[in-house]
Amino acid sequence: MKKSKPVWTVENIAIKELSLWDENARFPQEYFSKEEPELIEYFLKKKDFKIEQFARDVIKEFDLPQLERIVVLKLNGKKIVLEGNRRLTAYKLLMNPTLANNGTARKLFEELGRGVKIPKGFSLQANVTTTKDEGLRFVDRKHKRKELAYPHPD
Repeated sequence: MKKSKPVWTVENIAIKELSLWDENARFPQEYFSKEEPELIEYFLKKKDFKIEQFARDVIKEFDLPQLERIVVLKLNGKKIVLEGNRRLTAYKLLMNPTLANNGTARKLFEELGRGVKIPKGFSLQANVTTTKDEGLRFVDRKHKRKELAYPHPD
């Protein structure tokens, strides 16, 4: 029997090595192929994404183990986060508040970052694949289950 190559691995990946997914369904189509600073700014300006609250939670619960793995696609030498972009954005801003173009947001993340010093090599646990379809399958499964568990009111 021929063994097939595993589609998934579990890895710890440094935040500095992770990239936001520009084709994330949370972004309007005009953000596809934008650079990471523009993606971060979009996340910050959309208050319903709650990036500031994510950051506050990271600081408050930093001593706890990671609750949920991010989902990463390794593609063309990049490690793209398919699931966990808001968490990644919060971590990136806490580690480097200058990523926020808005002065008010920058000050907030500087202040929050003083609450816990996140090491430069800090990593997140990730489910990793090199197959985009597999990564999207995982994302679809998560969001479908969330909808089943918490259906929208009619």
